[in-house]
Amino acid sequence: MKRLNRHVCLWAVVVIVASPAAVAQPANLLATISGGGTGAFVAGEELEGLTTQFAVGAMVSDQPIDNLCDEALDGLGVGDFNVTDGNDFLAAMEEFNCSLRIDGVGFVMIIGRVLQGRVNGDGSVTLCGLADIPIDTFTGETFIDCPFAVTFAADGSGFTYYDFVTGPDGDAEAVVCGNVNVR
Repeated sequence: MKRLNRHVCLWAVVVIVASPAAVAQPANLLATISGGGTGAFVAGEELEGLTTQFAVGAMVSDQPIDNLCDEALDGLGVGDFNVTDGNDFLAAMEEFNCSLRIDGVGFVMIIGRVLQGRVNGDGSVTLCGLADIPIDTFTGETFIDCPFAVTFAADGSGFTYYDFVTGPDGDAEAVVCGNVNVR
């Protein structure tokens, strides 16, 4: 009898675990952002006229995940990250990299790990995550796991980067060489 009960319990566990309701559904791809090249700071920016080299590769799915960006990016001006706002951040992955060199002044390199993203009402896509800044000759410091966000225009013409240095205004750049595909 004990043997029969073990088999019944084992089958019950298999049925529960393998039932369609218990199996995770695959995520639908909502947006892909890819490309790279040269971005130029737009008129009115503190670094107007200077350029950066950048690369991005990210995918945003409809898979909801824990909101990783809310507290980290609070106050950076890229929208409310609250998971109840109807424009939630969803699963995203891959990276955003950017470097800025000012001859005779300094160099900074940003290596960003994209953790979440969202498609905005105007078709632009905002990605957020944590960045490592292993080289910053402007400050002489190294930064690890710095919250960042970057919003790409729907037509791929430019992007705005936000972090603890840029604050809520961000740094707006136009793509002057290369391309960004937002689909």
